[in-house]
Parts: sequence; C-alpha cells; structure tokens
Amino acid sequence: MNDTYDPIPLEALAALPGDATLVLTVNNRLARRILAELSRGLDARRSVIAVPAIVPLGAWLRQAAEQLAFDADAGSAAHVLDAFGARQLWRQVIEAAEAEHVLLDVAQAARLAYEADWLVSDWRISVAEGLETPEYLRFRAWRRRYRELLQSLDAEDENQSCERVVQAVLDGGMALPARTLVLAGFNEFPPRLALLLRALREQGISVLRLRERRPEAADVERVLADEPDAEWRLAARWAVDCMRGDPQGRYAIVSPRLQDDVVLARRVLHAELATVAASDASDIPDIPDAKGAADTQGTADTKGTVDTEDPAAPLACNIAVGRPLRDWPVARSALAWLDVLGDYARGVDCGPQQLGLALLAGHCAGARAESPARAALDARWRRTRRLRLAAAQFGSELGQYAPLLAKAWGAALEAARACPETAACDTWMRHFRQILRALGFPGDDALDSSAYQTMEALDAACDRLAGLAAALGPKSFGSALHLLEQLLAETAFQPQRDPAARLDVLGLLEAEGGRWDGVWVLGLDDEVLPAAPRPNPLIPLAALRSAGAPRATPERELQWAAELYADLLCSAPRVRISHARRAGERELRPSPFIAELPAQDQALCLSEAAPADIESLLDDRGPGLAAGEITRGGSALLDTQSRNPLWAYVKYRLGAVQLDGYAELADLNARGNFLHRALEVAWGTLGSHAALCRLADEGGLAALVDEAVRQAADDCLQAYGPALRTLEMERARKVLLDWLALERQRRPFRVLGREDTQHWSHGALDLSLRLDRVDELEDGSRVIIDYKSGAGRLDPKASWTRSRPVELQLPLYAAVVGEEGAQVGALALVRLHARQVEAKGLCDGDIGLAGLSGIHDWQECAGLSWGDLLRRWRAAVEQLAEEYACGIARNEFLRRDDMQYCDVLPFLRLEEEEPGHAGQSA
Repeated sequence: MNDTYDPIPLEALAALPGDATLVLTVNNRLARRILAELSRGLDARRSVIAVPAIVPLGAWLRQAAEQLAFDADAGSAAHVLDAFGARQLWRQVIEAAEAEHVLLDVAQAARLAYEADWLVSDWRISVAEGLETPEYLRFRAWRRRYRELLQSLDAEDENQSCERVVQAVLDGGMALPARTLVLAGFNEFPPRLALLLRALREQGISVLRLRERRPEAADVERVLADEPDAEWRLAARWAVDCMRGDPQGRYAIVSPRLQDDVVLARRVLHAELATVAASDASDIPDIPDAKGAADTQGTADTKGTVDTEDPAAPLACNIAVGRPLRDWPVARSALAWLDVLGDYARGVDCGPQQLGLALLAGHCAGARAESPARAALDARWRRTRRLRLAAAQFGSELGQYAPLLAKAWGAALEAARACPETAACDTWMRHFRQILRALGFPGDDALDSSAYQTMEALDAACDRLAGLAAALGPKSFGSALHLLEQLLAETAFQPQRDPAARLDVLGLLEAEGGRWDGVWVLGLDDEVLPAAPRPNPLIPLAALRSAGAPRATPERELQWAAELYADLLCSAPRVRISHARRAGERELRPSPFIAELPAQDQALCLSEAAPADIESLLDDRGPGLAAGEITRGGSALLDTQSRNPLWAYVKYRLGAVQLDGYAELADLNARGNFLHRALEVAWGTLGSHAALCRLADEGGLAALVDEAVRQAADDCLQAYGPALRTLEMERARKVLLDWLALERQRRPFRVLGREDTQHWSHGALDLSLRLDRVDELEDGSRVIIDYKSGAGRLDPKASWTRSRPVELQLPLYAAVVGEEGAQVGALALVRLHARQVEAKGLCDGDIGLAGLSGIHDWQECAGLSWGDLLRRWRAAVEQLAEEYACGIARNEFLRRDDMQYCDVLPFLRLEEEEPGHAGQSA
C-alpha cells in the first residue's frame, strides 16, 4: 500500500478537540505514555485539558465489534472467542483431522494454524495454483473445518470479528464518531489495516500520523566485552554511575535475550545496587512495593520467562519480564488444591507428591500458623515411603498435624463432591471459586501488593474461561481444571511497573518508542539483529514473500531490524551498544548495524580491596555429648563417622539431612523389603538346613517358596498393579530358589534369628542392630547373613580391612556377639538378584557356602588370627564411638566413593575443595 498520512506533532494533538479525536496506538504502553506526555503540558495557566480517546488498535477493534453486535443487520455471532478459545477449537479440529498422525504435536500445530489464519487475513495472502505445499493443503482443510465449527457454534474469533468491522466500514454500515484519527507507533500497515484506513478517509475522516520529537543520540559508543556475564556487569555498573551522577535521570538497560538472562540480570543488579545503597543510600531511593494491575498486552517479549527469584524483591529498578500466571504462588496454590480435591471427589487416591505440592503451596486455612506442620507432614510421607493416601487417611492426618486446615478441608471436599459430572466452563469456574473459598483460599494473612495483583489476574482468567463456555462445551472437573491451567500457562503476568524507579531493564520490543536519559543495549550480535527468518510453515514461502509478510524472509527481517535499530538510537541522548566476544566456546560477531562503530574494549575491572589480616581457625571439633546424654541410632551412625566425621556430626548431632524424595512405585527399597520378607517367611517355616534338604528331596520346596512369595507380596506389594505384582513375584521365586540351592550345599545349621534386633552400648551411644539372619552351626558358632538386593559390587574386603572400616553392620555385630560370649564363625553378604545370586564375606573355617574367603585368603589379614581380627574390629568401632561422643568433626574422607550417598553434601562444600586438599585423607 502506498497510502501516506500527514504527520502531526504532539503539541498539535493537544490542541485538537478531544471529543472529536481518536488516537490508535500499537500497544497499551504507548497509549499510557502519550497520555503522560499530554498531562505534562498542564500548568498553572492551563489546569484542564480535553484528552482524546487513546486506545490500542486491538482494543478499539473489539469495541467496534461490540458496537456492531447491537446492529441486527450486521450478522454478528453470539459469541466471540479470544485467542485462547480459538486455539482450543483449532486443537479440536486438528485432532479430529489428524487422528492417524500420532506423532503430530497438536498444540504446536494449533498455534501455527491460528497464526497462519491471521496472516492470510491480515496480509491478504493468496496462494496460486501450483504453489500449494502439502502443509498448506492440510491447513486449508483445517481452516475450512474450523470455520464450519465456528458457524455451528454461532461464534467467531477475533480475526473474523476484525474482518466484520472492516467490512462494515467498507459498506458504510459503521461510522466513526471522531472526525480525526491519529496513528501512533505504527511502522507498517498490513493490507487489511490500510484498507480500513482508506475507507475511513472516504467517509471524510482525517487520518494523521503522530510525530514525536525524538532526536537521534549524539553520543553513541560500542563496547566489547569478553563474556555475556561480564557484559551484564558492565551495563549494571554504567547504570549505577549514571544514577549517581544524575539523581533525577532515568536510564535503561535493553537486552534482546532478557527472558533467558533474567536470573543473571537480577543477581547482577542486586549486587550493584546494594553497593550503592551501602555507600550512599541517598543517591538512589528505595523503591516501594509495586502497585496496580499488570499490563501484558502488546509486550511480546514478556512471555515465557522463568524467573526463580522473588519478583517483588526491593530493586531500585523495573525488570520488564513477566512469568506465566500459573507460576505465581497464589495461582500455583489454587491449581494444586483443585487438583487434589478433584481426584478425591472422584474417588481417586492421591500420591504424597501431589498432596505435598498443595500443602507446601499453602494459601489455605491456617496458612501461616500451620505452615511448619504442613511441611512436617510432607517430610513424614517422604520418610515413610508412602505411595498413595485415600481421602479418609489424608483428612485424618491433617487433623493430627493441621487442625485449622482439616476443618476447612472437610468443607472443601464436600463442595467438590457436590459438583456435577460434567458442566460448562462458566459453571466450573463458579464451583472452583466455591471450593477454594471453603478451603480458606487465599489464606488468612493480608496479601501484599504482588499477591493482590495476582489474585486479580487469576480472577480475570477465570472470567475469560467462563466466557468460552458455549464454544468449549461441557467438561469434566479434570478437563475444566486442565483448561484453566493451560490458560494460566499462556497468560503472562507482571506486577505493574513502579513509576518511581529510575532504571528500566527491558527487551527490544519493550524499549521500542521509549525515551530515557541514557540507554545501554547489550547482546547486539549478528544472531540477534537481524534475526533469522521464521516463516510460518503452513503457508508457502513464495506466497509469504509476495505479500511481504513479517518474519518470512531475510529481507523482511533486515527491514524490521533497521527500523528497530534506528528507534534505539533515538531512545536517549547517550546510547551504549555492546556485544560479547564469545558465549562459552562459541565465537560471536557484532551485528552488521554496529560493526562499523569503533569498538571500545572494556575489561571488567574489579575494585581492589585493602589487604586484611588473615586468621586461621581449625574448626574440626564440636561440643562433645553432655554427661548423661544418650544418643540412639543404628550402625549407620558409626559407618558415617568412619566415612566422614563432619557428615556424622551434621546429620546426627545437628539433625541436618537432605529431604527424602517421594516414594515411587518401582522403588528398589520396596523390592528389597519384599525379598527380605519372603526369605523371612520361608526360613520361619524351614528353620534348619536339614528341613531344607528334606523338603527339596520330597519335591515340596517350590510350593513353600510360592507360599512365602505370596505372603510377602500381600505385605509389601499392596500398591502394585496386577501385572507388575505378577512380574515381581515371578522374579522373587527365581531368586529364592537360586539362593536356597546354594544354601543346600552348606554344612548343617539351624536358623537362630530372622530380622532380629540387637543392642550395643558404648559410653553415650546406644545402638540398635537389625540383622537379616543369624544361623548357628553344629559347633555352636554363628553365621551372620546380610541380604543385599541391589546390583552393586560386593567387596567386603575393601570395606572391612581399612584402618577406619565401613559397611560396619556385620563387624559391629561380631563385636556384640563376642561381648556376649558366643563365637562368630562367618560373616556373609548375600546378593539377591535375578542376574546372579552370590555370597561374599569372611569365615573361620569352611562352612560350605561358596564365595566366602578364609582369613588367610586376605593379604590384609596376614598374621592375624580370627580372634585378633574380631578384637581389631571391636577396637575400631569403639574408637569411632568415642570420636562421635567427643565431637570430632573433621571434614575428610578416604575414598571419593565413601561420599556417594552423602545426604548432607552441600553442607560439607567438598566441591569447593581442590583435588587432594582437606577433602581427602590417606
């Protein structure tokens, strides 16, 4: 289109009659800025101004469509779908049409189809015969079915609504009340918009283009940094220096990759602005909490950002990055509670991970008062390896831990159970609100500004989904909740920018049309400006190129990049443009727009601190146990003390331990418990080697194993489904039969104990030892057996012959039995695995169990008798017990493998040690 529009300065706009003037902008942000500029013209002589209507183009088109709805001859549909509702219908159409293409990403296809539909209409794209691609033909079929579906629902989407407005203006059925139309911020006019503007001109409306006074920067520098991290720090220090030098100035840092760099940006800005606050708090005022509502319309670069830090943190700047509304605490909590209540209302048991997500999210009755109790309940489920909880169990445990929540929970569950099987989305939104209200949502504490704004945004999202009821049809509880979650995931939210902040951090699109006293644009390499084309794959490239559609061709991207770069140069009197030499191992080149600028190579200069006296402190010992203080535990306490004394001190004295993960159905511990239980049942029936051999000779051993496996499965595999339970039982039968075949080769014995507990006390320690099995040989000596169900390597020699032995359960029991006067004849570790059943260990004489070694077979035990070895072990465990009682807490270990299962590893900070440093000892 070759239409041109006469320019009008801002001063002339202020002189136009407000009631006869309409200003259309590209987004909300520009509309607010124009209003602010007009307001600045007020003074003592002119305290009132008739402000014209200033609205974004999209908002005006929606208003016009609503106006047409009152015209019976306009043919307006009964329902208008927003972008989310339209994409849901596209998904329905594509799923039905492409049912045989199981690998098709339907959500992505729906998004592309929605965008292609807009492109075809907005840019008047036509595809000539012979140029159709297979993708376009499929899209055309989808589009035809999509339009038929809309017609059957008496609905239209925003694209069709826009088309209706344009057609009404062309037909003369809609007149603009204003006599002057002013366009602001438009760099190009798609054919449909140009057609609309031409029709308005033909109605006698004056169409003008706002001309802002934005002179090009007089001071432009290009800065070269080594890495993107250093580039951010240079930009942050520059902004701090500028704000110090001009306390009234406003500055901006513009990043094309702000979505990816937001965590780094927050960390760097926190550090730099904290330095300013510490050195001269008066230079940069503290920023109050953000107030007002979110603005996400027309800010494409605020979508999809992951920001792991508190968005309301007290920064002296505004970071223009929004996160999906779903990720904000209030919304996340609402979804989690509804998910739990929906499952329980349908009679489905919930897992601890699902319940823990809701409990830890809070925003319920007793939100603050019972927060520790809810966290303790979640930790208890992790520790006890719970797999599922029925509604009655959950309610009962809530009553014990969180009575305030338990009372509200009962009312909320009753409200959820009262819901219908299926209903329209507006009905579900009403039910969801009732359920959450019964639960005490959003909690009993006053909401801060960010949470209050999130609540408003969540409420608006529910209203949006309710408005799609007629188009989306009846849904179940779960389907309606899934739709709400999808909507919240696609809705970007950010608390309103604080007008008092003097530093803005924005993306490229956010910065377009802005004005500051100084701007630093970072990351301007040739991958960003111009960016690679991204043509819509559903429309032939030749048709996109012919129509001049955006993002379609390199030429189009270059044109857009040139306009954007020119706008950036007009954003401030001083502009700094930077890029990094490399990102990791990848070399970066400057954007062609800045390649000719002289490069100023700035290294990141760190301020030198004055030398300080260094005081060394050997912190390897804590307070010992007080007199009379008793520590109870198991052999793991001494095993941990042997591996790393600080680990034992942190875990058992300080009570700091890594939070357990949630139990899983295929948890190896469940399999191990199952095998242990099956052997316990089997040997409870057999009792001796003689009974084993007799039953095997009679052919009854298989039946005994079957019964033992069945009983163990009833005790340990309740949560397993029929198929998995059957597989586990078949595996266990094979493992038990293989192990019993090895046991038949042993010398005669009788089983003295199964899963018995022994106690050992030494000084302030009182330890409980749970032993898988203890056998008694004919000579009265004992064989101690420990079952291992994993596939790891069995190597007792490396563990038991160290100066500080580990895997101490069996050596410690040998010391216990020795104190009782009984003789230990063998210690055996038995691997119970489907691939291999084997035994490893040490014996005093041959007991007939293959795999055990005699004491003289181990070179490390050369010259020792069996009694000498037991006394050495006894001395070692007593020394470890005394170390623990005295508070010895050295941060050292013998082998890196010793720390493989350390559950306090971050506390030990071993990753900060140099190899061979204090982390290891000989």
